[in-house]
Amino acid sequence: MIDRDATKKAIEAIEKHGIPDLQVIYFPGIDIFTHAAEDPLESQVRYLELVTDPTVGKVLDEYAEKSQQNRIGRETLASARSSSLPRKHPLNQMLQI
Repeated sequence: MIDRDATKKAIEAIEKHGIPDLQVIYFPGIDIFTHAAEDPLESQVRYLELVTDPTVGKVLDEYAEKSQQNRIGRETLASARSSSLPRKHPLNQMLQI
């Protein structure tokens, strides 16, 4: 899937070059997917939950791993990961936010 490929390339770049000051990752899959969906809004929400959220999570996990190796605090990364999610999102509930 196209978004997973973008994630793979981003993780490869982090592994090769370390944590960047700024990294932009384009996830075109949701746009392509919802244009073809019968119920675009519902499909978009499902796509975000099932594809986008886990793929962004993989990138953030890589940041956390590299940060730990570089002795940068994991609290900042956990905060960044959960701040953009709705309060009732399972990840926020796991983090007790």
